[in-house]
Formats: sequence, C-alpha cells, structure tokens
Amino acid sequence: MISRLSDRLLLVAGGKEGRYPYSHSLYIRDGGGVLVDCGSDLAEIQRLREREGLAAILLTHYHEDHFLFLSEFPDVELWASEEDAPVLGSMELLLSRYGLTGTHSEPFFRNLFLEKFHFSPRTVSRRIADRERIRFGRRTEAVAIVAPGHTPGHLCLHFPDEGILFLAYYDLS
Repeated sequence: MISRLSDRLLLVAGGKEGRYPYSHSLYIRDGGGVLVDCGSDLAEIQRLREREGLAAILLTHYHEDHFLFLSEFPDVELWASEEDAPVLGSMELLLSRYGLTGTHSEPFFRNLFLEKFHFSPRTVSRRIADRERIRFGRRTEAVAIVAPGHTPGHLCLHFPDEGILFLAYYDLS
C-alpha cells in the first residue's frame, strides 16, 4: 500500500506492516524517482518504477530487511552513508559487522543473506555524509543526519519543506 505524505513523498508500506523481514520505503517523486530503502513491497516498488521512474535507491543502513529487494534493481544507482557503504560491497564485511565471522553461526547467516535476502555485493555510487544537503531533482531537498547506533552510519533524512523526518525505524523492539 502506498500513502501520500506530501506532493513529493510517498510511503510504501512493507509486508507484515513493515515488520521483519520487511521494512517501509519512502519514494521521492523528484529527480527521476528515488527510493529510500527497498525492503517494503516489491510489486508496489516495480509499479512506481514503471509509472514514475527509479533513478536511485538510498539505503538508510545495511541491514537485510532494508536491502531485501535491492538485487531486483542491479541497474539502479545505489546511495548510502560513508560509514555503511563498504558493507554493501562485501559479504565478508557484512558478516563481520554482525559479529559472525569465525563463529559456528557464520554458515547459517551467509546462506540466509544469500538465499532469503538475495545479498549481492554492490558498489555505492554516492556516499552521503552527516548534515549533507541532498537535492532530489529541482524541488526536493533533504538533510542527511547520521545517527550511529543501529549501524555506524544509520541515516535519517529530514525534509524541511515538508516537515518530515524519515527515521527508517520508529520501533526497534
């Protein structure tokens, strides 16, 4: 389901009301279409791409419920924070950030990331810094806020003209 937050911002609700293994996504209707997180609803994301375009995917962080459908869009530019970008390019670094390297659980999670979440290393073409102003086309601007804790480079996006702060998480329980 898609909900209109403003003229330029749409919320794409994830399966199970955005609960794991899904997330919610934000679609920015400017700059050719930018999707923030891609773990929501593949059919809705594909519909938005067909109708309005998809120039880039911006990941708020490297967790699997937020990159769930990234492998469906290998031709779309990928953006992430400076701190989290390297993890998206390496299964070994992903496993290491989860503290799984060399543990008895490593093979299970390696398989989980590959089979269920379709992890495929990607190069991040735009690395976003804390307090960077991001322009999406001509009409939409956000300020990136790096909020470490959930991941070292977890990004929140503040859209001052719309009065919206996209946290990517509102409940971590």
